[in-house]
Amino acid sequence: LEQTRTILHTSSRYSDAAPSDFAPSVAFVGMDAPELPLSEISYALELASRREHHECKRKAYLNPSHDGGYGMLCLPYHAKTAVFEGVRWSDPLTAVSQIKAVTDCGIDVELGSLMRDIDEVEDLLEFADRLSVLRRSGSEGGGDKVADGDDVLSRPPRGVAPRQALQISSYCKHSWMAMKELGIIDEDR
Repeated sequence: LEQTRTILHTSSRYSDAAPSDFAPSVAFVGMDAPELPLSEISYALELASRREHHECKRKAYLNPSHDGGYGMLCLPYHAKTAVFEGVRWSDPLTAVSQIKAVTDCGIDVELGSLMRDIDEVEDLLEFADRLSVLRRSGSEGGGDKVADGDDVLSRPPRGVAPRQALQISSYCKHSWMAMKELGIIDEDR
């Protein structure tokens, strides 16, 4: 993983950061995906870097989001920019069209767990509410199930540790303070 580059995108167009220049894999991680577990990012990078049965074929990894998009796409080094051609950007079928484009290029895709991204004000308010509940309860985790329980879409793939309950310590303190200063989070409610 030391040689792996992670590219954080700030737009919905990824083709400017073609992974063919990097080895052994590249991850496109949404800046709007604050709840994407580090263990899943690590697993995705390893998967895209791993040779399957002494072959050069490596897999891609995609975390679909609840709105039809995706929060992370990890590609092996040999992926070409064609993996982004014809993708339906900002569409309820973005993830599906991205999977189709990747598999059309001869790269298998493994799906990660369903995640929540922040695209709309309502998404941010829901995220702030989840953080506020955690802070009020003083919770630092302690369970191995997510809120969705045994929902197949919430489970990480085999090989990835189960998600722990949301933890206060895993969130950026600067984000918390910014949401507080903007009045999005009210610690008194």
